[in-house]
Amino acid sequence: MIKPRENHNAYSVHFYEPGGNYWEVESYEHAVEHGMGKTTNPHWTKPLPTEKFAGKGYVPQALTHGTLENDDLAASERFYREALGLELVKLWPSSCYIKQPDTPWYVVCIQAQNPNRSCLSRYQRFTVALNSPNAVHDAYSELAANRDRWQLRELEDISESNDAASFLFADLNGNWWEINSDRS
Repeated sequence: MIKPRENHNAYSVHFYEPGGNYWEVESYEHAVEHGMGKTTNPHWTKPLPTEKFAGKGYVPQALTHGTLENDDLAASERFYREALGLELVKLWPSSCYIKQPDTPWYVVCIQAQNPNRSCLSRYQRFTVALNSPNAVHDAYSELAANRDRWQLRELEDISESNDAASFLFADLNGNWWEINSDRS
């Protein structure tokens, strides 16, 4: 475990869990006064009670985000906004927050620090859900037609089952995404 520290207007601690994933636990007590309300306010309206988490020593209030590394942050921001239709919140030059406009959860996108970083696998992906299999086919056609423009590294075929459709692709940074219509 790494010692707690003050970071981007939050108090946080970072650690690796036994499965090898890297976690950050943050407290946003002063985030709103520093202009971060757009990303911190939507996750809760009142604190959860201590008794729900008896014996833990802390009370988790939300699971808010994941993080992606990007080799070219400006090109990634254009891709997330224009190709995926995600909302983009820009608080600092070296990062952005992307989200579906109707939900509070987001993905923090940061400029990669290591040029030789290991990319995530297709099993460590983010999912964008669409409202129908036809919408998935339309999205696939759009991405396939603009594959060079968006610098997609991979674009897998559409798979269909039980009135649902999906496909996987790797973006310009090697980060994997799934587009699907399975709303279950």
